[in-house]
Amino acid sequence: MCMMWNQPVLDSVSEGILLTNQDGKALAYNSAALTMLGATLALEWEGHAREDRQVLERRDGSVIERFTKPLVGIGQLYVLRDVTEERRANAALLDLKHIIATMRQGFATVSHTSVKIESVNLAMAGLHGYNAEELIGVPAVNL
Repeated sequence: MCMMWNQPVLDSVSEGILLTNQDGKALAYNSAALTMLGATLALEWEGHAREDRQVLERRDGSVIERFTKPLVGIGQLYVLRDVTEERRANAALLDLKHIIATMRQGFATVSHTSVKIESVNLAMAGLHGYNAEELIGVPAVNL
């Protein structure tokens, strides 16, 4: 096997890449892995000797997703992805959906291309005498 590493290629990837030997010592890594794991490249997971996927919520509030692939005769290949912002955005979206669903004012989303209703809350449906599902796909001008 050829162990020729091209650091600029590795560093061009936004996911962290870390290759360790069978004892866990780093053989190769990119700058994203260094950013996510710190200068020591310390892995904060246990039991990663098999192929798996794990999510770690770190003390600093960041959330790192780790994919592990054992490489026979070499060690482990780790691919790391910082999913902190994705998690925060999903939580904010859920909060917003809850607010819209429970508010007393009528609310609808309308496609900017077809001008048809994509979603409505219960208040909007009630204002027009329909179930929410009945208004999906209706041209907004018909309300």
